[in-house]
Amino acid sequence: MNTVESLLYDTTIHEWINSDSTKIDPSFIAHVLLLTTRSSTGLSDLTKVVKEAWEDKYHREKCVELLTQVAQHSRSYMDAETVQTLMTFITDHLADISSVPRLVDLAMILCSTSHFNRKNAIFLCQSYSNNVFVRNGNKKHQNGLRYKLLVLLKTLLHTHVTDLQQAKVEFIGGFVSLLDGEKDPRNLMVAFETVLFIIDKFDISQHIEDLFDVLFCYFPIGFNAPPNNPLEITTEDLKISLRRCLAATPYFANYATPLLMEKLITVTGSAKKDVIDTISLCAPVYGAHAFLPHTVELFDILVNEVCQTSDLSMETSVLGAIHSVVATLGTGISIANIRDPVEKSIDALLDQCVNKLKEPQLRYAKVSASILRAIASASDPACTSVVNLTCPLLQTMFENTSSIDRKSTLLSIFIEILQASKTLYGSIEDTDFDRDFQTPLLYYKQVLLDLFVSSLNRGESRENDLILMSLKGIRLMVVMKQFLSEQEMETIAIQLSRMIKKTSDEARTLLVSSLAVLAKLNLTYVKNHAFSQLFDMLPEHEKPTDKTYINTLDALKQLTITPFIFNTIVASQLLEKIDASLRVLDQTTDYVHDLLRTMLELFQKMAPKNSKTIQLGQHIFFPHIMAESIKSTLNYSNSWQLCTPLVDVVSLLMAAIVRHSIPSHQKSLLAIAFHLFVDGDMSSLNLEPADSTHFMLFSSTCISPPTIPSIDISLLFTAIVSNVQKDVILPTKSYSEFIKTLVQTILNTPNDKKRIALIKLFAVIINKWGNPELMELVSSVTTTYLDPAFESSNNCTKEVALSLTLWMAKALTIQGHSLGFQMVDRILSQCRSPELGHSAAIGFSTILQDDELLLNKQSHAVISILYKQRIFNYTTPKLIELAYVSFKNAKTNYFIALSYLLSGVPGSVVSDQISKFMPSIVDSIYLSNPELSLTMIKVISSIISISPGKIELHLSPCIDVLLHSSDSANGMISH
Repeated sequence: MNTVESLLYDTTIHEWINSDSTKIDPSFIAHVLLLTTRSSTGLSDLTKVVKEAWEDKYHREKCVELLTQVAQHSRSYMDAETVQTLMTFITDHLADISSVPRLVDLAMILCSTSHFNRKNAIFLCQSYSNNVFVRNGNKKHQNGLRYKLLVLLKTLLHTHVTDLQQAKVEFIGGFVSLLDGEKDPRNLMVAFETVLFIIDKFDISQHIEDLFDVLFCYFPIGFNAPPNNPLEITTEDLKISLRRCLAATPYFANYATPLLMEKLITVTGSAKKDVIDTISLCAPVYGAHAFLPHTVELFDILVNEVCQTSDLSMETSVLGAIHSVVATLGTGISIANIRDPVEKSIDALLDQCVNKLKEPQLRYAKVSASILRAIASASDPACTSVVNLTCPLLQTMFENTSSIDRKSTLLSIFIEILQASKTLYGSIEDTDFDRDFQTPLLYYKQVLLDLFVSSLNRGESRENDLILMSLKGIRLMVVMKQFLSEQEMETIAIQLSRMIKKTSDEARTLLVSSLAVLAKLNLTYVKNHAFSQLFDMLPEHEKPTDKTYINTLDALKQLTITPFIFNTIVASQLLEKIDASLRVLDQTTDYVHDLLRTMLELFQKMAPKNSKTIQLGQHIFFPHIMAESIKSTLNYSNSWQLCTPLVDVVSLLMAAIVRHSIPSHQKSLLAIAFHLFVDGDMSSLNLEPADSTHFMLFSSTCISPPTIPSIDISLLFTAIVSNVQKDVILPTKSYSEFIKTLVQTILNTPNDKKRIALIKLFAVIINKWGNPELMELVSSVTTTYLDPAFESSNNCTKEVALSLTLWMAKALTIQGHSLGFQMVDRILSQCRSPELGHSAAIGFSTILQDDELLLNKQSHAVISILYKQRIFNYTTPKLIELAYVSFKNAKTNYFIALSYLLSGVPGSVVSDQISKFMPSIVDSIYLSNPELSLTMIKVISSIISISPGKIELHLSPCIDVLLHSSDSANGMISH
């Protein structure tokens, strides 16, 4: 028996068909699949079997179910002949309502195969329309079936649009029939999307009224979503989809416009907003002819609505509708037979606004200004009408009032008109905006300038609102394309520059923003005036009396918009301020620190964009800062008054210069640093020979005599070495000897600042240049120096050993070296030490936290991906285990270490393992250590914000411990 016969006469299949069973067991479907896949005609043969059983109506549904399931698993086996056979079966049996749902599923399966061709698509669409969409009597398709029918049609249209267009298949009538009366939101979303596609791709001229009627019967649409909304469809989704359908074609204009006006009058609330938004969207599509007969009534309703509403979203919708309709009417001005009525309708709307402006109290000034902006931004004719009607009126009103509030209000209306002009005609900030028209405000430019500048010059504190309005207006005039002449812009730059010292913080932000725009247009405008004013405001040879200099520095940063400005104007003057301020005795540290920070931020911002900025750093900043820092340590007359916070920020600036330099230049800077700090040779900086032991790294007399106050600048050397690339070789004969000398100095120097700088240097060297030989030396350092130091009776020696171990651990673990994790184990063991326990615990913050100066990606350190997670996963289980076998002090230390680990990795890492950590978090808070508890509470807060669901199982203990932490009897601070 051949394959065909084996399937056609298979007793198992026939017995199942003739049985009362409707269930298709997996074993049965496997049996059928085995038979159908043995031959290319297997599915066709199964179709014949199903056809034979079709006469018995009780077997139809299960036969179609079987055929569909087999087809689902046999897509890859289908050829063109099989697809055609199944297509014929589908179209021949669509009249059977009970079988349609699975027949539609079968059709969807066929649509997804590569052999479903043009002929199949046309054939299915024709049969689909004739049999499915045309209903007999009052029978209604089930909701689920209607959804399948809609999705199938949508799929057919999208995948075979060209074929169906060419064949001119008639299906729209049937689709309208199916859509009529639909209430399911899911089905409506698919139907509305299909309507848009049909309107866009097919000829609807014979179905315009039918399509409109079936759509508009839903308008305005509403939908009460069920609890939890499994469909995730909102009322707004339905509104937007239906609105897009109504605005999809101008063919709907004559039907829709009068009905939209009727709805606008009769509905309220959110439905009214829906009508207004729909008018907004439809207006440009329907055109001026459609709306012209209704404009007087429409504008009356919209103006009344915007005056009365307190809902911001409704106000936005109304203004949008006014803009849209006016823009649409604007297109009608070029049409001779409607030009006059169009102009009259716009003028009537303007008259309403003007009448409201004339009211003595200006109650509707804000609303009127918003309406004027909506009108003026709509079209060139509308903008011209607004400007010519309102500007003379507003000017007269401004000149005739002495009220500051009224003047401010009037300027705000001018600003709205300027905003409209900017929207319509573009600005210098718009890169892809090009219009041939010129703004009608050009005629009133001098009037506007006089009003804004005269208001700006009043300068009294009680008139701050007036000044703010003036600055807003001036900024808009500055950014408007081809509006101000060069002379006018320079005049404005002078006026604004003079105001820098006088304005409030808010006003200064606007002022500087305008100057920044002017600087982009022509640097000369700002260079000659603004920068000199700003630098004059910064103290130089005296201490600042308050913190107002911070605003000046912010303005300076905001105006430095290009590397050219930084290189030619800012850098030299700022360096002069820094240089002079550092020589003032008892200078305010914060002030100099902020000056240096400003220089650092500007350099970091400009250096990547411009090689000349980097050269400036290498040839000016680097030698000057280095020379002056050395003079400070040597106590030169009139030298810089450095302190530790200032050395820190100077080091960051040196680091930035080095890290942005190319390797060959890094090598040169590194050589200078070694000559100075290792050899004590100051000739590279043209300094006279002096006692270099004050700043040399390895001098045995490295500490200044007690009578000579000195500051250690070793961190500068560390900053330079730390930020060169790994390929740059250190200019030392032997890394090993250098390391040994470095470690000995670390352990022996009594200077704490020098020690920490050298420890960081040591960490950087083993991270970047740690070859196997050097790693052996590091191991030797551990056994030779660190182990004895930890056993020492001298607590200072122990602290030095711990600090060195922490930074070695950081340097090695971030690159994934196993020796680093051995260092971590040593730190863990020290957490139980009475002398070092607390320091060891908080040391984990050093390991995990990013350092701005070194051992980061910017400083070219060797860093492995996800190193924080690797340290976290290695350390946390040990910490938790050790905490629960330790007494209170040690337990607290282990939990402190755990808190730094939990807060030092991404919150998602902790939340994914919250069940593991929550008991320890809760227990640690009960220890009533303020530092520990606060950190752990922040961890809980972070988890709640990231994954609130993951903490639900631990809600009760969380609440209990938080209440405990807020109990004042425990000495805790509620967080």
